[in-house]
Formats: sequence, structure tokens, C-alpha cells
Amino acid sequence: MKRLCAAVALLAAVLSSLPTAGPTRAEAAAEPVVNVKLVNYLGNQSELTVKPTDTYSLSGTGMALAPNTSYRVKATAAGLALYEGTTLIGEFPQLHLAPSKPNAVLSINGRGYLGDMAFVKENGQYVRPVNAVPIEEYIKGVVPNEMPTSWNIEALKAQAVAARTYALSYAGATIDDTIRYQVYGGYTWHPNSTKAVEETYGQVLKYNGRLISAVFSASNGGKTESNANAWGGTPLAIFPIKNDPYDNAVPWGLTVQKTQIDLTGKPLANYAAWWDTVSEADKAIANNIKTWMKANGYNGKEIKIVAIPKLSLYAPLSGGRVSKGDIAIEYITKGDVKGDGTLAIRRLEFIGAPAAKIRALIGNRVMLSYLVTEVTETETSITVKGKGDGHGVGLSQYGAKKMGELGKKYTEILSRGFAHHRLRQNGTNTAANG
Repeated sequence: MKRLCAAVALLAAVLSSLPTAGPTRAEAAAEPVVNVKLVNYLGNQSELTVKPTDTYSLSGTGMALAPNTSYRVKATAAGLALYEGTTLIGEFPQLHLAPSKPNAVLSINGRGYLGDMAFVKENGQYVRPVNAVPIEEYIKGVVPNEMPTSWNIEALKAQAVAARTYALSYAGATIDDTIRYQVYGGYTWHPNSTKAVEETYGQVLKYNGRLISAVFSASNGGKTESNANAWGGTPLAIFPIKNDPYDNAVPWGLTVQKTQIDLTGKPLANYAAWWDTVSEADKAIANNIKTWMKANGYNGKEIKIVAIPKLSLYAPLSGGRVSKGDIAIEYITKGDVKGDGTLAIRRLEFIGAPAAKIRALIGNRVMLSYLVTEVTETETSITVKGKGDGHGVGLSQYGAKKMGELGKKYTEILSRGFAHHRLRQNGTNTAANG
């Protein structure tokens, strides 16, 4: 989950609380609705299978889907086609399904979702569901996918409040179910996380009377980062740079071989003889680089990375995280030959590039953070070591876990993640500094 919303005025943050018991029927009906584009688990598909547990009306048609019956939604030239088995029910510009009962579940390719579901055609070829779900039900589908449900209840409560606040900061917009916002798994609830959501019902974090973007990451590496260093803009007092003794400072490291494919003795004029039999020394990193290249002008080309002779990360900001880097990549492309018919070796190089570009090339799950502690180089390889997992702004999930294990309440955990705020619960004000 990433990205901070526009900066708000530098005054006190407020935790606004509704009653901590589960919602009444009237409260649930009045809850804000979150619109979530379902991308993470479905990917891009031209046809989806749906199966309702109860009757779902097909808005604007007078038709309905029957309980426990499988249907297919398929992208067509005209829009979307709805089938029951091989029987075509109809073709529509888009579909909007509304459940007859609040607890009805619509299964899409085997994963269940509560709330209304719209289906639209995306990019002219894919079926894209958009789930409109009440906020509390949405959060019950987020917390177990963003934090292990085996963790203590106080950490789960802190996660619930942060996730609720973050979602509501996007009111009126459509988000998706990936780490770009928050991972939402639909009706994949767990008793522990559901309890945490219900016991913090309606609680959100506000700053100067407005919802904040309550960002979180897995580990801050033992030191929190400011929003300005991470994303630019005005530094906010609720996101200070400070040491975090509760975070486990997850260590990470990567080693890149300078030579990825040894071309010695390989006939460059007859590359077809060996092309399919060679692969890069660091396959994961090479594949990440090729994925980046294909998304940035090299699509449709068959590429092999032959060398990564340069990789460096430097220019740490006030939070200790690197801001710039250099990388050089030598590659060959199938069919790309010089005038003499031999395979051309090309070079892609970035000097003084944003560290985010270097990380995107290497892979976000290979280089886990920008808190780089060491870069060493030999004749044959380059090794990078660091700490943390994620941007380091706001709440540390591993830090929350440790604080909960030490007996800290979720309000204290939130104070640690979002500093200099006032807690307001049931009319009682308590000053708190994180």
C-alpha cells in the first residue's frame, strides 16, 4: 500500500471514534461505501465465472440471477455478454448486480464478495468487476490480507483503524485491491481480524479535522521516514523522522553478477544456434529488468540481459534512505544485428536517476527498501544490503506487532505511527505524542 494524499494543514491529528460495538442494522445501512476495482486476484481476463448464494437483481433489466447457479460474463465487441451455461441471457454495455439480502455473497472465479457488483469492459477486451461494499465489510476483507491474523489483537486493531482511515480518504474515488492502495480479499474474513475491526468500529484518524492518508509499511528498518522524503510535498508533523526501537529492522540483501551471459565462444552471427539454451545468471533480477524494458519502449522484443556492469545507490536524504542511483545494462535483442550480420550488444544506462527507477528495474521485492546500509563491489559482482520493507512512512506493521506483544494498546501503537495527535474517544480527550 502506498502513496500519501495531498498535504493537510499542520495542526493536531484527531482519532474520531464511534461506538466500539459492532454496527446495528441502521448503522450498517448508513455506512460509507467503498468502490474497489478487482484486479489483484483476477488479473486481466476476457471471461469470468460468477455464482451467487442468493438472488441478485440485474439493474435496469427486470431480470435476476438465481441462487447457487453459475453464470459467465464475457467481453464482446458490443460490451458484455451474460450466459447461463451455453445459453445467452443477453448483451449489455455494462452489468450491475445488486443482492436481495445484505449477507448475500457473489463468487467471482471462486472468490466471494459482499455488496453490489458492477462489470465493465476495460481496454476494449477485459471484464473488470467493481465492488461497491460498505466500509466495515471492506475493512474486514483488508486486514487479514495486510497483516497476519495470528498476530496479537492490538496490532490488528491498529491495522484496522489505519486501513479504515486510508480507505475513507479516497471517498468518492474508485481504488483497486492491490498494494497500490490496500490488498482487499473480498469475503476472506478471519475471526481474529473481524474482531479487531468490530472493536474499533468507525474509528478513524483525522488531522486538522480532515482524514489523513494513514499509510503503513511492513518494516521501517528501525527508522521512520517523512512523507516529503518519500513522495515530495510539504513535510507533515505526524510523519517525523525518528528511530523506532519496536521495529524488527528486517534485513535484506541482493547480489548482482556483472556478467549475466558469457558470450565468449558464442557465434554472434549464428545466435539461433544457442539463443534458446542460455539464460541469465540472476534470473529474477534479469526478468524484472526485461519486464521494465517491455513496459518502457521494448514491448514485443525478445531480450536477453548479458551484463550489469554498474549498480550504485547514493545521496541519502535526512531519513537515511537513498535518493539516487546509477545502473548500466548490456543486452541483446533477437533479430537485432549489425551491418555485418552479427548480433548487436546494446547498452541501457541511467546516471543520477531517482532511486525509485533503480528499484523498479531491479525489482521492488528484490530491493525491499531505500534504507541501504552497504554497497560493495568485486571484479565479478555487486552486493547491496539494507534494512526495512517498504517506504517506512507512518505505521510499521512489525513495530505494531512488537508493541502489542509488550502490552501496548492499539491507541499507543497508532500514536507511535502517527505522531503529535490527540485521541478522542466517546467524548474524552487525551493528549498523546508519539
